[in-house]
Amino acid sequence: MKDPEFIELRNRFLFGLVVAIVFAASFFLLFFNRFKNSRANVLSALNQKETFFLLVREESCNICDTMEAELKKEKISYKVLEDRANEYPEVLTKLNLKESSIQIPTVIIIEDGKMSVNMVGMKTKKEFLSFLEVHSERIEKMKK
Repeated sequence: MKDPEFIELRNRFLFGLVVAIVFAASFFLLFFNRFKNSRANVLSALNQKETFFLLVREESCNICDTMEAELKKEKISYKVLEDRANEYPEVLTKLNLKESSIQIPTVIIIEDGKMSVNMVGMKTKKEFLSFLEVHSERIEKMKK
């Protein structure tokens, strides 16, 4: 069966299939990387009484990006919640926080599943680095 029209149609179909698979794989990889530190992950860590750094941020927050980059650079174990406090009331309840007490950015040090220190509304990298320095003893326990 060497019909050129059939071969061309088959090749186009296979090419389209490969493009669709590559696109879908890229989307799923991006999606799972973006939400791997989601509410369920944070809640699980709280229930298991883990020690970690929690960053409450929003997508378009430059200082949040800076904070996250600094946490990665320092190899500090951290988790992220996006600014949708109404979507994670069980996390707020576990931390004894009210939705109104969350501002962007909020940083919380969690020790053994309980909030030990939090700071709300930092505006500069200097403030954040100062926070890390003041709490360096606690943060040392979170290094990967």
